[in-house]
Amino acid sequence: MTLASRVRAGAAALHHFAWKAARRRASSRATGRASSRAPGHPPGPYSGRAQAVRPAPTRPSIRPQTHAPPVSDREVIVMTVPPREEIVAQLAEILHEVAGVVPAEVTEEKSLVEELDVDSLAMAEVIVVAEERFGIALPEEEMKDMRRVLDIVLRVEKQLAS
Repeated sequence: MTLASRVRAGAAALHHFAWKAARRRASSRATGRASSRAPGHPPGPYSGRAQAVRPAPTRPSIRPQTHAPPVSDREVIVMTVPPREEIVAQLAEILHEVAGVVPAEVTEEKSLVEELDVDSLAMAEVIVVAEERFGIALPEEEMKDMRRVLDIVLRVEKQLAS
């Protein structure tokens, strides 16, 4: 046998094995399982047995961590409710600006309509100015219930505390 005939025989054998491997891959794709047997052998009794599937290795998260910095590295803002006397003093200033009430006459027990002569239009304006000054929102529905200076003070304290 000459060298050329050996090369041709080897190429034919390689072609044959490549063809069989391609058929094996195609049949394993069609059935959904791979054969663990050697090429050319029929499947054995355990070829369809379920194999243990290992979970894919987890990669570290690429999201940034959102841990809070230590207390010493950040500025802490503490909102405190001012003392009641200070709220009354600021309301006295507002009542003076809006309705012309003398600030010395404003106490917690005074009635807004009867004793301080604040009408409903001036009362609405007092509420708006108080909201701006204290940085809060007072519901309009509660305006009917505000008859005394103390009622406004209590609602301002409640809004500042929340």
